[in-house]
Amino acid sequence: MKNIVLTLILLSLMTLGIIAHAVDTKPVLVPVIAKLYNADCQPCIDAMAGELAKQAGVTEVKATLDPPQVTATLDEALFTASEFVNKMIELDNYDARLLLYVDTTMCKGADKMCAGCFTEIPARLKTVTGVNEVTLDDTGRRVKVTFAADAKVKTTELADALAKSDYGFTVSFTAPKE
Repeated sequence: MKNIVLTLILLSLMTLGIIAHAVDTKPVLVPVIAKLYNADCQPCIDAMAGELAKQAGVTEVKATLDPPQVTATLDEALFTASEFVNKMIELDNYDARLLLYVDTTMCKGADKMCAGCFTEIPARLKTVTGVNEVTLDDTGRRVKVTFAADAKVKTTELADALAKSDYGFTVSFTAPKE
């Protein structure tokens, strides 16, 4: 009988510890930027931003026409970067793409990335299930990503895919400080 009581007490304490840990766990919030195309009406993108802000896990939403983009902070346990981009397409049929800012120690100080980087960045990102299209600007440092309609791709997956390269890529999902 003593063993049963001790076992029940131990189980109760373990359960309380797990619950306490779950309550203390804070969400990881990720700031992101999505580039908009076909956007020419501020009230329209403001309405879209309002709808995005209603999504669980989406906060601090701001939409601008100059530049045409939407910024937000995501709790990707609730709403992933790909869901954020795809929701904009669903809401207002805008062409939206997630912006990534990529750098590498190999091309540090150069005006633009080398030919190897231009090949490696899209190749690495396309290994992530749900990534459809990857385009780079003329410097190779601004990368735009589109996703499959049902994708649930997190920023960590994109960053991890680039980190696996021998090129020493680093990525930010907000514009770097100049």
